[in-house]
Amino acid sequence: MTEAQVRAIAVFFYYVLPHELLAMEATDKAIKELKAKKKKSEEIFEVLLIKTCNKIARKKRKEYLSESKDLAQHNFPKAYDKIKEPLIKPSTLSVAAWRQILRDEGHESLYLLVWAHVLEFPIDYIVLASECSHGTVMHRLSQSLNLLGSYLQPGGQSWGTNA
Repeated sequence: MTEAQVRAIAVFFYYVLPHELLAMEATDKAIKELKAKKKKSEEIFEVLLIKTCNKIARKKRKEYLSESKDLAQHNFPKAYDKIKEPLIKPSTLSVAAWRQILRDEGHESLYLLVWAHVLEFPIDYIVLASECSHGTVMHRLSQSLNLLGSYLQPGGQSWGTNA
């Protein structure tokens, strides 16, 4: 697995999970699962990566919502150690608008948006991984982009930064 793939996994979970430590735990789990699956699967690796990360994100989100755990008590792995240059969140980045999409549209729309427009994975891979038609994926992306745009510019206020 390349450093770019590990970084993509970490960024995906950072955007779609409600807590950074939970994202780190999910990143480590995805890396382990993908290493095991890569040897057995004949699927395009990027499609396998998207499917695996989406499945883990759904599970982690469900666990997070069903249990009110104190995340500080978790023994979190050092998932980011595999990245030479650490994934540092810029001080001006806020994921408030992304979290709002999660609340309003649901996790599947957010996953598509992150894969397509944050991580810039090819649409064909996203379509194969989502097991939906190309038109359905494009429609969901369009709706999510319109929604994100409305969150980023309500009354001229930008939700995407801490400015």
